[in-house]
Amino acid sequence: MALSVRIPRSVEQELADYCVKHRVPKSDAVKQALDEFLAAKAGDRSPNELARECIAPDTDGRPTEGCGAQYPAPAA
Repeated sequence: MALSVRIPRSVEQELADYCVKHRVPKSDAVKQALDEFLAAKAGDRSPNELARECIAPDTDGRPTEGCGAQYPAPAA
């Protein structure tokens, strides 16, 4: 489905900057933003939010306990 919307120039520039920096098409960035917005409105969490919850940047990269994976404690 095609959709046309008018956005302020400042938002258009922020979107363009984001897309250049992250090397994503504008349409993909807008779709992701809408998906996350609608998921938040519905009280659901997006797949990206769930992933961020499961993999903390300051750990060894293994899922945390809340993700259903059980790992033995690291050897001291």
